[in-house]
Amino acid sequence: GLGAAGSQIGDRRPISCCALGARSEIVATGSFSGVAKIWRRDNFEAAFELAGHTDRLVRMAFSPTDGSVLATGSADSTVRLWRVPDLDPAHSGSDEASEPSPRALAASQTLSGHALRLGSLAWHPMGQHLGTASHDHTWRLWDVDTATELLLQEGHEHKVHALAFHPDGSLAVSGDLAGVVRVWDLRSGRAIASLMGHAKGVVCADVSVDGQHVATGSLDHTARIWDLRKRNCVHVVAGHLSLVSRLRFD
Repeated sequence: GLGAAGSQIGDRRPISCCALGARSEIVATGSFSGVAKIWRRDNFEAAFELAGHTDRLVRMAFSPTDGSVLATGSADSTVRLWRVPDLDPAHSGSDEASEPSPRALAASQTLSGHALRLGSLAWHPMGQHLGTASHDHTWRLWDVDTATELLLQEGHEHKVHALAFHPDGSLAVSGDLAGVVRVWDLRSGRAIASLMGHAKGVVCADVSVDGQHVATGSLDHTARIWDLRKRNCVHVVAGHLSLVSRLRFD
């Protein structure tokens, strides 16, 4: 079975999100304080502290290509991008005597435009764009190098809390707190399918590696698997006693 390799007090407030990336030596955590930290996985020391958000963090993710950029989304309605330096080898290993303080990092970009808190964020597979979903009923696509908004997508009648991209980058999937899932063609900017079935809000989504299925998790305590080609639900995963807040295809 699985066992804990170590533990650490991450923040004075509850931890609200975490992320692993392509760089296997680090892990990131975010908290209700609005502060993110990047930790060494070899000795569980905090290497970097990322302060700047004014409300709790709700989601974070490393860039998919090399993991050099961390995106953090907050209830303050913004996303901040942080370029993560290489770790200093001088502090690798366990050295209880030194206990170095984490190095403060400044955000390289801030993505502002949403009117209400973020529900989710997701990197486009190419690694140059980032999608954000918000309780302002929209999701947006951004150029991370210039912090420019490329697409403002309306169409949901309720708060958008889930967002995922197709592996080939051609489609986006969004879910709202009324339980509606929409599939979008990024080339035309139009919704090409609406997936209905959840009794309550959709709070997470993922697309399978082969691009044929979508998984959604909901406040109704279920996950659903959808066939993208047939645009219908092919399986309901029941049994949870509370909301399904995160899911992922292997």
